[in-house]
Amino acid sequence: MNKPFAIALVSLMLFSRIGYAAEETGAKKPDLIISSFKVMPPEPTSNDEIRIEGLKYRNIGDVAVPDATEICLGCRIFKKDGSLFKICSDAAFKYYGLRPDSETTAVNYYIGAIMAGEYRVELTCDSLKTVNESNEANNTVSFFLTVKNSN
Repeated sequence: MNKPFAIALVSLMLFSRIGYAAEETGAKKPDLIISSFKVMPPEPTSNDEIRIEGLKYRNIGDVAVPDATEICLGCRIFKKDGSLFKICSDAAFKYYGLRPDSETTAVNYYIGAIMAGEYRVELTCDSLKTVNESNEANNTVSFFLTVKNSN
């Protein structure tokens, strides 16, 4: 075995073992949640372009999110019967060192016009799982949305 290959192999084994040990011992990690948002307009009709405004993420974890990390927001809309109605595209927002107990600046997210009906909307921060978090289960918030006919 030549030396550069052996060094690379040992380094890879060492780093993967360190990562495994961190998982075993509950090493400190960031933890992202959606902390605030509002739906605009507040009582949409089928002609309205629906938006999520003032959306903020909060890091409730123990360490900062690594610099220049793209955190994606996912949005899924379900019909009243629970079937999937629409998947909105993931929107990526780049943040620099989101520290513990700090919040991002507010961003707006476009959903668009949808037909009249009752829906459950799910917003998920870090929808593409780019941040290794202490709790991946608290990334989603859901709310009910009634869209009225535009008559």
